[in-house]
Amino acid sequence: MPNAFENSMIKMYVSPGSNTEMHFKLKLGRLELNSKSRIIMIFPYYYTPQLSRDGVVRCFMGEDTSEEVNCQITKERVLEVRHFKEVVPTATEIILVVSGVTQPYSLKSSNFFLAFDDDYDDKSFLEFGEIIDTQLTQDLAKSLTTYF
Repeated sequence: MPNAFENSMIKMYVSPGSNTEMHFKLKLGRLELNSKSRIIMIFPYYYTPQLSRDGVVRCFMGEDTSEEVNCQITKERVLEVRHFKEVVPTATEIILVVSGVTQPYSLKSSNFFLAFDDDYDDKSFLEFGEIIDTQLTQDLAKSLTTYF
């Protein structure tokens, strides 16, 4: 049975059509991140299938974005982060920054699905959970509509 993990997310540059920077604060449960581990992120339905206008998304460990980690879009709205350079022990809190995702224009809110795993078999995951997406507020949407 997978353990639930503590998690949250904030966005920078939240303007529809712009590339946003998402800061995921994740607390590992029983998984140690290493070169064979991966984090699978499934984005809500209102994100573009390729996640960005040019199909390029970059991922970093830490707030300062100095350590880039391998991430790639593997299916529509699915991002995989893998090949971690350093071992991250269990029960450690990490910051994963995902940069380059196009912010959708949606007043609805759904959830990101996240899974942590130590193999490449998608039939089961060691840990998984959801994070609520930051939605556009009515006030922001009105001001953007007025601006354009």
